[in-house]
Amino acid sequence: MNFWERVEYLLEQKDITKKELAMIAGFSPSNISKGKRENSFPSAETAVEIAKILNTTVEYLVTGDSSKSSNTFQNDSSVYYRYSKTIKNLNSIPADRRKLIETMIQDMGGLE
Repeated sequence: MNFWERVEYLLEQKDITKKELAMIAGFSPSNISKGKRENSFPSAETAVEIAKILNTTVEYLVTGDSSKSSNTFQNDSSVYYRYSKTIKNLNSIPADRRKLIETMIQDMGGLE
């Protein structure tokens, strides 16, 4: 994950929109998409402000590693990001089929 992918993950976890983050931090919401596409970083001041808003560290946003973030969180966030589209699509599956999928995953030891 890059800086902006971590930002997007944390935004989703905290139920904050890109537009809200941009408004609070003082930058254009399009900077997120552009930064993600170009794999670029914001200014140091903006990165600090984003980290404050998301209650994380700049180190975590830049590297994915932080003394404030446990290894479990980092691993979970990476897995979640990789499968987030699949997870969201589960909501569109009829409840009876979704239950079968959940049961199958549990049987494989994937859900607790």
